[in-house]
Amino acid sequence: MRWLSFTMLLFFASSGAAQAVGPEDSPGAAAPLTYRTSERASWSAETPIVILLHGLGDNARGFEAFVERLDLPYRTLVVNAPRLYGQGPGRSWYRVRDPNTVVDVAESTAQLLALIRQVRARWPQAPAPFLLGFSQGAVMAFQIAGRHPQAIRGAVAIAGYLIPEEMPIEGVRPPLLHPPLLVLHGESDEVVRIARGERAVHRFRERGFEVDWITHRLGHKVPRVVSRSARHWLIQQAE
Repeated sequence: MRWLSFTMLLFFASSGAAQAVGPEDSPGAAAPLTYRTSERASWSAETPIVILLHGLGDNARGFEAFVERLDLPYRTLVVNAPRLYGQGPGRSWYRVRDPNTVVDVAESTAQLLALIRQVRARWPQAPAPFLLGFSQGAVMAFQIAGRHPQAIRGAVAIAGYLIPEEMPIEGVRPPLLHPPLLVLHGESDEVVRIARGERAVHRFRERGFEVDWITHRLGHKVPRVVSRSARHWLIQQAE
């Protein structure tokens, strides 16, 4: 498997120029989204796509170990969150316990939607992409699934929650057009309590979404049982 790196660009037809989405990379600002994509010679233009979203303090390169453990037969894009976290290479999708959290989430959601549009334009023969996110990445997967359900084919949310907890969730008619969801959570998770994941599942089901809910005994991590469950679900949904 080859990994290639890309920066998301926004193209303006009026000028013919390409501009990065987001201001300069700085601790308080959202930078352009960058991503790493895997390529195999056997894949075609119709190969399904999975966009992976890491958690707080991680980055695309660090999340690749999980991607390789998934070993999906699909094209995978591992996205770097737009904000710096700390002094190292870590990234975040939004600032935690901050008055700007909701604004940050909205900005990151807009950037992800732009990325999805770019991905669809780059591989127009492929179906709409799946999202898979862990922790903050799962929060972003919930945002896209709940607010822009027609943008994706389905979503996997691992140890996630809603921001805000009463986030509006779009209803789609007919309900069969809702993207299916797989939500996984650790019973011993002390970072994101399992009750927050349960509330998200309840909210989506109230709006007519088909949600598979799987728990495991461990904490705030992605154990092999989660990798296996996510892989099986994605392959089943893509068939």
